[in-house]
Amino acid sequence: MRSHDTAADRMALDAPPIKHREPDQEILEHERKRKVEVACCELRVKLEDEEYVYTMSFLLNTLK
Repeated sequence: MRSHDTAADRMALDAPPIKHREPDQEILEHERKRKVEVACCELRVKLEDEEYVYTMSFLLNTLK
């Protein structure tokens, strides 16, 4: 070992490997729902922007 290793560094090397846990199903379901919510929000913003563009072009054509 290098001389500047600390006792904590040496203990970390001797520590047993971390046990693998299966992901919590509730957390996975929550993440899935959040992704759907984000997609809905993005679509809403897109549709609102398109409606704004449509309304503006309609108004401009009406004023001509």
